[in-house]
Amino acid sequence: MPQLRQGYLFNNRYQLLRKLGEGGYSEVWLVEDTGVGIKQVLKIFLPCAQLDNTTVGLFREEFKLVYNINHPNLLKYSYFGVCIDYPYLLMPYYEAGSAEYLAGKCSETMAWRYLRDVASGLACLHAQRPAIIHQDIKPANVLLDGDGNFIITDFGISANMHSLFIGGRNSTVQGTLPYMAPEKFKNNPQIIAENDIWSLGVSIYELLTDSFPFGNRGGENQLKGIDLPARPAHISYDMWNVLTSCLSCSPEQRPTARMLEEYAEKKLNPATYCSYEKAYTRTTSGNHAQGGTSSYYYHNTNARDSFKASLEPSRVRNFLPWLISVAVVALMAVAVAAITFRTTDKQPVSPKKIATTALQYQPNGKTESKQENTKKSVKKCKDTKVKNLNENPVIHDNYQEQQGSGTSNNSDEIKKDYMF
Repeated sequence: MPQLRQGYLFNNRYQLLRKLGEGGYSEVWLVEDTGVGIKQVLKIFLPCAQLDNTTVGLFREEFKLVYNINHPNLLKYSYFGVCIDYPYLLMPYYEAGSAEYLAGKCSETMAWRYLRDVASGLACLHAQRPAIIHQDIKPANVLLDGDGNFIITDFGISANMHSLFIGGRNSTVQGTLPYMAPEKFKNNPQIIAENDIWSLGVSIYELLTDSFPFGNRGGENQLKGIDLPARPAHISYDMWNVLTSCLSCSPEQRPTARMLEEYAEKKLNPATYCSYEKAYTRTTSGNHAQGGTSSYYYHNTNARDSFKASLEPSRVRNFLPWLISVAVVALMAVAVAAITFRTTDKQPVSPKKIATTALQYQPNGKTESKQENTKKSVKKCKDTKVKNLNENPVIHDNYQEQQGSGTSNNSDEIKKDYMF
């Protein structure tokens, strides 16, 4: 029996440098591959009585299937082998580690990237025939590479190795309780692609809040009637609509992985986004379990309609700022037009009108007709002008000159010019 400790040379090739993590049935080590001189990750499973030659052969076949899947958001296993009853998986090493350390520290932009990358990887797994259901999507099973891309690990053969320890090769229900969908707690558990979508919703919620939406019992609590908490203030309406859709208690109401990938990409890169609009259908012949015969096509028409409908309120909200701006501009334009109209509508008031208004009522309280008031006011103005004409020598001389020179045949008009 090998002693898994620092410095040990596992299988005469992999020198154990540092333990990265451990679970109930496996340990994960950073190792140096002495054959090529590079650092890799070695996942070593504990010995299992059920791991006979036939089972090992089945796992080797599964490894071939997983190895042939090439996707930027899926971890590519390097090798599967057995060393003195210890099955092990060799995989690339990512120095940044897993996304579990981002819980509570993740910005919404990074959460959109996590959603896009993980959904893209899941869409690829769900499209395999038969479909590969991860069953344990959580931040601890998502790695972060040097370019900031999120990469799914612990799927396929790795997940099946865990099931071997839990309940034998035919065990179907797997996962971590807080991330397990409600349909997995029913009498007849459903192992379907929607399980992973629910787990992805929990993962996003955990990254943004550092808590689980339904507590430590996950979907079991949701089945008991526990509601999703209210939207935290720092989570946008668009992200919240996505989360509530993923965490629907009904699997048929959840979006597919491809829908989530497209929507997240559109949020991250609206200028360069190009939709993958395709016609997908889903047909099933019973609940799919790993190793079963179910035919599963990962787009569901009802789920598509439900997801689009759930995002309609956010589209309306996106137009609200524009509508408010247009309304404010329109009100300002109306106000300016009204002020301009009132200013131009006011005509100059003639002295005659002022005099008529001022003399309409006599100080003695006797009311006179409007015509009489007008005559008196005009007479008073004429008397005042004549008096000024006589008293002002300049005006008087000019008046006399014009009158004597005969420049006007009508002396009354000349006088009128000086008087009015």
